[in-house]
Amino acid sequence: MKGKSHPSKKVLLYFVASVAFNLSLAFTGTSPERTSPLPLQRSKPYQCAAFLERKGRMGRGKIVIRRIDNSTNRQVTFSKRRNGLLKKAKELAILCDAEVGLIVFSSTGKLYDFSSTR
Repeated sequence: MKGKSHPSKKVLLYFVASVAFNLSLAFTGTSPERTSPLPLQRSKPYQCAAFLERKGRMGRGKIVIRRIDNSTNRQVTFSKRRNGLLKKAKELAILCDAEVGLIVFSSTGKLYDFSSTR
């Protein structure tokens, strides 16, 4: 298996790239629909943006990243992902003894923030 990377390394790299991208959006004010460093997958239109594409394997599949049309689903997804992002920022600050600052604005303009102290 020389030359092939371990699946967990790919997941870690994807996570690091997506966190860095989301943080860059927070500082530049750019909409994620306009630019993305990760390739988007094209598929048939479905009602939920997080439609799982299964390829005959167990576990989680890839999701299509696009705006969620249903406002209730969009709010629930925002809330869950916001909490996950805040949790990861806290973990990064604790594990790596780093100073971390995170600012998130909702679509209604509400502010959510996290900052670490030493």
